[in-house]
Amino acid sequence: ARQWSHDVHCRPYDNITEKFIGAQATDERRLYINASPTTYVERRRNGTPFLLITGPEDDVVDRSQTDEFQLMLRQAKFYARKVVLQ
Repeated sequence: ARQWSHDVHCRPYDNITEKFIGAQATDERRLYINASPTTYVERRRNGTPFLLITGPEDDVVDRSQTDEFQLMLRQAKFYARKVVLQ
C-alpha cells in the first residue's frame, strides 16, 4: 500500500503498483496486504537470508521502504544485507 501511495504522488499517470495488483489500495486493501513481503516476516520463518539491492536515486521504489523492510527482517532475526548500487 505504501508503494501505491508513492506511485500516486510520483507517477500519477503510471501507477505501476496498481497495474500489478489490479486494483487501487483504497478499493482492495486485502490484496495489498497479501502482496506485501512485510506480511510474512515472522521469526519462525527466519531461515532464509535476504539481499536487498537498491539504487541511490531510485525513482520507482521509495528507498525508505527498503530500510524499513531490512529493519523488520533484523528484528525477526533474519540475516538481511542491503547493497546500494550506483
